[in-house]
Amino acid sequence: MAFNTLPIKDSTVIHIGIYIPTDNEYTFSLNNKTINNFDLILIDKGTNKTINLKNNNYTTYLNKGSHNNRFEIQFKSQISTINTTLSNNIHIWTDNNKVNINGEIDNSIIYIYNSSGQLIHKTQNQYSSFTYELTERGVYLIGIKTKNSYNTIKIIY
Repeated sequence: MAFNTLPIKDSTVIHIGIYIPTDNEYTFSLNNKTINNFDLILIDKGTNKTINLKNNNYTTYLNKGSHNNRFEIQFKSQISTINTTLSNNIHIWTDNNKVNINGEIDNSIIYIYNSSGQLIHKTQNQYSSFTYELTERGVYLIGIKTKNSYNTIKIIY
């Protein structure tokens, strides 16, 4: 299957129908692992397994016949990597699903908003560093209020 001809965006789902000629073990793999900015997730509905094909192959035993609703592939955007210094020597970067902030942020208030504008986390930070784990994919705004400034940065996870 060639993905380079498909219009791919985050959460694109491709339902896979396959015909298996003989009972045997079969392996799903990704030959070209350079699909930038996306993880390619294979979902086996028969075993409830989810595999990121960019990291691993998936082998399963299949019986002879058609399997029209068992497998699907989802494209999930990877977290955008940021590494920037804001005003007042505040450094912010991402590492997998974590947002890290350090610098002159002691005695600051840190706000995290989801894409609907809902405040999902607020903390009175007493230290020069802060880490927050993002639990769901989406767009987030991080606000940092210090004594002298208010900085905002957008994170896409």
